[in-house]
Amino acid sequence: MLLHLANFLAQFQTAFQVFNYLTLRVILAALTALMLCLWLGPWVIRRLVEADWPGRSRRRPTVASFQSRYADHGRRHDPAGDCDQHLAVG
Repeated sequence: MLLHLANFLAQFQTAFQVFNYLTLRVILAALTALMLCLWLGPWVIRRLVEADWPGRSRRRPTVASFQSRYADHGRRHDPAGDCDQHLAVG
């Protein structure tokens, strides 16, 4: 969308033709992502530290509390159903 705007504006001012270069657009996207991370990063970290983690014993969350909150508790995806039924015994 912004590229279309730059192409339209390039009709009036040739300096906007610089946005046709992919390298410049990649650099600008990386800088935008970096600025967003630096701006929002402390807020996200603060929210994670202050979150109500199950089973935490100190202020900072542990790996175990993160796993207990977001993991699937050791269940693995088995597209064939129960593996034990498909094993030949004997």
